[in-house]
Amino acid sequence: VCYERCPVEGAIPVEAGLPTVDPSACTGCGICHYVCPAPENAVAILPRRERGVGKGTAAMATVEPTGPDVRATEEAPEADETPDPDALPEVFTALLTADQLQDLFRDLRIQARNVEVQFKDGATAYSSDRGSDLDAAEETLAAGGSVQIRYDAAGGHWCDTLRPVKTGTFLVRAPL
Repeated sequence: VCYERCPVEGAIPVEAGLPTVDPSACTGCGICHYVCPAPENAVAILPRRERGVGKGTAAMATVEPTGPDVRATEEAPEADETPDPDALPEVFTALLTADQLQDLFRDLRIQARNVEVQFKDGATAYSSDRGSDLDAAEETLAAGGSVQIRYDAAGGHWCDTLRPVKTGTFLVRAPL
């Protein structure tokens, strides 16, 4: 179930019938934690710093079949390499409700300066369409598309990536 609901393609590969979170692809949204079918949830949301990756969150899971049920294992997969956590920006992730998304756009309209909206054409591709139209960004999200919004606010430069998922809108916020 988790690999079907994960909003990041390839973050939960299934090897030998076992879903395992790929720490290099996981964004830490936590959806796998909530949909895990194991009697004792097999997914732990760990601070990235504990995994040597950074300051956000990311999920780690390893499950194995035990007949009709699934149970958690004690072992988590090891990453091939450990990046320097101080070299990575602090990243904030959240799953926004419809009301929270409206609040975000209201705040952007009031507080943000130098707004640039970029429309996404897939997981890694961007459209050539750019602008500062937050209304168009909201319409794109409502139609199932993804957007990236860069702006200045609260004394910093920010980049919000917004992508609709089944349970809301997934937000990744990073400083620029």
